[in-house]
Amino acid sequence: MARRKGGSPVFKIIGGVVVLLIVAVLAAPLLIPTNAIRDRVITAVKDSTGRDLAINGAVVASLVPSLGVAAQDVTLSNAPWAGAQPMLRLGRLDVKLKLLPLLGGRIEVDSFVLDSPDITLQTNKQGHGNWEFTPPHPAANQPVEVAAKPAGITLPGDIALGDMRIVKGKLAYTDGVSGKTQSVDDLNLKVSLANLESPLAVDGSARWHDRDVAVTLTAAKPRDLLIGPGSPVNLHVSSDVVTLTYAGSAALANNGTGDGDIDVATPSVRSLVGWATGAPLTMPGNGLGPLSIKSHAAVAGHRVNLTNVQFGLDAIKANGDMEVDSDGLRPTLKGRVAIDALDLTPYLPPEQPAAPAKPGDSPAAGAPASGTSSGWSTAPIDVSGMRAADVDLAMSAGSITLRKIKTGKGVLGLVLTNGRLIATLDELALYQGQAKGKIVVDGSGPELGLETNLTVSGLQAEPLLVAANGFDRLSGTTTTESSLTSHGHNERELIGGLNGTGTLAFANGAIKGVDLVAMTHNVSSAFSAAGGAAKTDFGEMKGSYVITDGILHNDDLSLQSPTLQLTGKGTVDLPQKTLTYRVEPKFAGANESQFGVKELAGVTVPVLIQGPWNNLTYRPDLEGVLKQQLSDPGKLLGTVTGKKSGVKIPPDVQKLLPNLLGH
Repeated sequence: MARRKGGSPVFKIIGGVVVLLIVAVLAAPLLIPTNAIRDRVITAVKDSTGRDLAINGAVVASLVPSLGVAAQDVTLSNAPWAGAQPMLRLGRLDVKLKLLPLLGGRIEVDSFVLDSPDITLQTNKQGHGNWEFTPPHPAANQPVEVAAKPAGITLPGDIALGDMRIVKGKLAYTDGVSGKTQSVDDLNLKVSLANLESPLAVDGSARWHDRDVAVTLTAAKPRDLLIGPGSPVNLHVSSDVVTLTYAGSAALANNGTGDGDIDVATPSVRSLVGWATGAPLTMPGNGLGPLSIKSHAAVAGHRVNLTNVQFGLDAIKANGDMEVDSDGLRPTLKGRVAIDALDLTPYLPPEQPAAPAKPGDSPAAGAPASGTSSGWSTAPIDVSGMRAADVDLAMSAGSITLRKIKTGKGVLGLVLTNGRLIATLDELALYQGQAKGKIVVDGSGPELGLETNLTVSGLQAEPLLVAANGFDRLSGTTTTESSLTSHGHNERELIGGLNGTGTLAFANGAIKGVDLVAMTHNVSSAFSAAGGAAKTDFGEMKGSYVITDGILHNDDLSLQSPTLQLTGKGTVDLPQKTLTYRVEPKFAGANESQFGVKELAGVTVPVLIQGPWNNLTYRPDLEGVLKQQLSDPGKLLGTVTGKKSGVKIPPDVQKLLPNLLGH
């Protein structure tokens, strides 16, 4: 069939329509005044939000090659209670939509650029945010209410993003209750999304607390991420103080859900906390360095279940399962943790070593040792971290190290509520013995409170005392019960504030540095042998004590050995690490052949033990002996000379003896 000259009329009609459309598109910017566009936008914003929108710069509208509007120097007013500073300020807003897809019912963003946005978010003391908008003209007699949060997200039938960017943005948030402000500078963000069924890619960076943070996010199915059951997601956040990676699925609907693997690492917890809070971490010690956490995470709103957690902090390695709930005044943490070896030393204040005591120092009871330092730390103990979260953990450790003290396996429960920690000790292997009990550490107030109720059995005393305080003068298998309380701002105040009661019992041990048996047999020479390899062996030693403001009082000390019975009483000044004790020995069947010396005709010589713990001195209480014997000077002189009877002391000598003794 021959073609008709001039073409089909159908094609002519279509061609004419296309030409008219092109002419209309080209002519439209000339027919639509930009002032009208600006006024309509300002009115629409006022009607829907109650806020004033100001466009102080030029407004440019375009139809080709995209339908778009560009505006410069745009501001949005703040809530009436928030002050005169705008909530939003834009250096330039540029929005362009592809025209032909829009005619077909699809939204394709050719470009969406926010240039130099400055966003100020804040809440008032009632918790309302300045982003909560209220229309200016509610119906009569109808209260003004803040619109409820939408249950879900409504999206157009289709949407595509071309060049979507935020350039050189600023964001500040002020909490009206605490008065604290957090700000982000140099915010740059680029979003790539061909359509809701194609992968989403977000690449951004910002500067927070003077450090650069980079963020990348990919989502395989953006529609399912926003309003559906979820999409495969990969998130990576990095800075020089922390890196975070999440790989799994996520959904934003229904308060957010997710299921995947997380990996968090920081070279320094101290630096991370200081950066995140804007204030340096003041916890004592030199710990809180590298931290790593790897786990599978299941997220449902404000709840996060962490399973197969692999945790590393400094030299501590642990694993377990935990549940975190961020709903409420404080986040809560529940679960179980198994630790290989728990070394608490890096998290304690540094020790203050005592100066060497001078030989012969013998301070009075309760007095500081001359030339010595107590050695207890006066560094403030920061308890604010104990109020950051509530914790309920079942915890076990293969070993626990506290400075020089090292235990075996420990099993305990930790319950932390509003800064008050209750540690229930179910099992603790301690120097061949076992310890059980409860420890309460109260950090809910401005100072630290302490309560302990402990029972220890089968403990070898000497290695524990050496590790705890360098005290090597006592050995034996120990059983003890104690109930103590204290409070203070530092270690020194805690020791000085100790109050409570307890009992001690030692079996098959020795008092080192003194031979009480020799002392009580030969007053004139035995005390020169104190120290060195001298010791007093015993089968049993026991007593009870009361502690008042750090001073331990004991009145019922009892020591039993095959050749010696000993009773004693005295005080131990815990803050000053000094001891003042008086012991009275009595013999059980001793004779000259056993000791190579003569008995003292029934006279017992009390022994005074005094001084700092690391330099105790021993001396006979001859003054006490003479006081007891002054009522019978003849017997006393017979004891000293070895003559047991028939000795008379002249009256003038009897008068002289009290003067010689200082009485």
